[in-house]
Parts: sequence; structure tokens; C-alpha cells
Amino acid sequence: MDFIIEKGVDLPKKKTRGYGRWQKLLLKLELGDSFVIDESNDPRKHQLVAIRNAAKSLGIKVESARETETKRRIKRVE
Repeated sequence: MDFIIEKGVDLPKKKTRGYGRWQKLLLKLELGDSFVIDESNDPRKHQLVAIRNAAKSLGIKVESARETETKRRIKRVE
């Protein structure tokens, strides 16, 4: 199979459905606000990774700290 190399062609824009669950929540936070997530059924920390990725996509900085064995606090710092 032969391929044709094309220069200067942009990719079509991706269709997005809007903001996701974590992005909507993060947009409501003001500087210094925080919320708690339950990690009892999330041993691989998928929620935390999703929150960090959502924050990064919005240009928001967050920090997290474990409060108890199953609870983690997420705080907007910038």
C-alpha cells in the first residue's frame, strides 16, 4: 500500500460534548475551596487522576491530601 504525504493539512476539530463531571465541579470552586472524595471503592485512584486531568485541562491547580483511610480532600490552590 502506498501512502501520499501531504504538507500543511490540519486535522479536523474534535467534537466534544462539553465539560465533564469533574470539570463542572472544579469550575465552581473559588481559590481555597475544597471537597472530599470517597476512595473506598477506588484502590487505583482513578477518581484522583480524573480530577487532576480535569484541573489541568482548565488551567486550575489543585492539591490533595488524605483525611482518613478512605477519604481524600481536594483543594483549589491557584
